[in-house]
Amino acid sequence: MLIPVAKVLGLHGLKGEVRISSLSFFHEFLYQIKRFYLKPPSERVLEVESFRKGPGYRIFLVKFKDLDYENAKELINEELYIRVEDLPSLEEGEFYFYQLIGLEVKEKIGEEEKFWGKVVEIMPVGEYELVLIKKGGESFYFPLVEEYVEKLDLDKGVLWVKNLKFLVDIQK
Repeated sequence: MLIPVAKVLGLHGLKGEVRISSLSFFHEFLYQIKRFYLKPPSERVLEVESFRKGPGYRIFLVKFKDLDYENAKELINEELYIRVEDLPSLEEGEFYFYQLIGLEVKEKIGEEEKFWGKVVEIMPVGEYELVLIKKGGESFYFPLVEEYVEKLDLDKGVLWVKNLKFLVDIQK
């Protein structure tokens, strides 16, 4: 299984190096990755020649083997994938964003459980991530921070939240 871990933002210089942005809060593991894949079904393999920190938060500069400036231009706006088995192991309580996609979002209000919808996207926006929730034809965002997250239960497929009513109301 391939999962998205970065997005190509643009070119850096004239030798085919590209600027990428991590799609994960845990981005240090990207230094260990030796090959990326383009989106399925092509699964084109991109071998890393060099990888270094770039300007800005979660920005990296990558040179892929056998890609010159013209070929690198074709990668702009493409997502870069890796195989799940290439991901480093996590400590207890840590997770990868792809594990949140599809989770039910619920909130305990008194004795009742409110179903807010399902996680469909995680968007890094700097210091935190925004979670896009959809239920039917409606959707809303909330920040993935302690103020709104009660508990993450990957085994049961539930992201327990708190205090979402105000955020949902102001987004309508």
